[in-house]
Amino acid sequence: MKWESLRQNLPDTPVHDIAVEDRDLVIATHGRGFYVMDHIAPLRQGGLQTKFHLYKPDDALRGLDRNVAIDYYLTQPAQSVKMEFLGPDGKAIRTFTGTPADAERKPPVPDGATDDGPRRPPEPHPPVAVGLNRVTWDLRYPGSTDFPGLIMWAASSRRSAGGAGQLPGARDGRRPDRDAAVRGAARAAPAQGRDRSGSARRVRSGGQGARQGEPGQRRPCCWFAASRRRSRRGRPSSTPSPRRWQRRLDDFAAALSAIEGEIYQVKLQSSQDPLNFPIKLNNKIAALQGVIESADVRPTEQAYSVFRTLSNGLDEQLGKLDTT
Repeated sequence: MKWESLRQNLPDTPVHDIAVEDRDLVIATHGRGFYVMDHIAPLRQGGLQTKFHLYKPDDALRGLDRNVAIDYYLTQPAQSVKMEFLGPDGKAIRTFTGTPADAERKPPVPDGATDDGPRRPPEPHPPVAVGLNRVTWDLRYPGSTDFPGLIMWAASSRRSAGGAGQLPGARDGRRPDRDAAVRGAARAAPAQGRDRSGSARRVRSGGQGARQGEPGQRRPCCWFAASRRRSRRGRPSSTPSPRRWQRRLDDFAAALSAIEGEIYQVKLQSSQDPLNFPIKLNNKIAALQGVIESADVRPTEQAYSVFRTLSNGLDEQLGKLDTT
């Protein structure tokens, strides 16, 4: 038998109590506070079986866990590691890939991002180094489509629905699978979780439509209006348009700007501007999604009513866009 150190940066100090709480190892010291080693599944599951060993992850609990931790062990460096999260229906929810270059690459700063502005967390890249590695997934589907300069007072992507799923991991072509689940709180029935997830999906689709329109049919109206204005301003002065065409272009741009202003608050320049200028349809829909996701229960009737009101308002503006 070979003993391995698990001190994990714990300083030299007396340890007078130790406890295992579900997924975590907790120790109490005198003078150094509490130390927690979270997600000890690799310790429980024992030794390695292959050059790429994927441990079975602990189930994630909605309302308690903000992410799910995936642990794996590499006996030698890998050229690539791919993690794919599948839903209960077998379809991929998220896919993450790691290479040696990812470990050296600095995360990019989003265009227009400020220190006080909201930022999406960077995409995780599974490590490829020898030893025990961990990658975490935030339990969310890909984010909604945005555009340069977008400022939202409240916005989120849809969380994964509860239920069993699969985690295929691949290292240089080798692919072991592990089952995991995203479970709801004990007080919430499975049907409530499905209602919550389905409602969040519909609300997110509405917010997506506010920024993108139907795929293949509409460009984002704020981009469309801005591009028309830029096109008109950039026309060479040596070839002026007839006055009637100029008036039509002006009317067209004004109509697009009016639609844009109802869907998105065009006066926003910083993350604090929504305090001064009222949010519009896309931000209201995103805020409603946050309310639905804030509790692991079925959405209230008020939430359904608000969604119908906002959805009808968005349909009205997109209908105007079709006829403009």
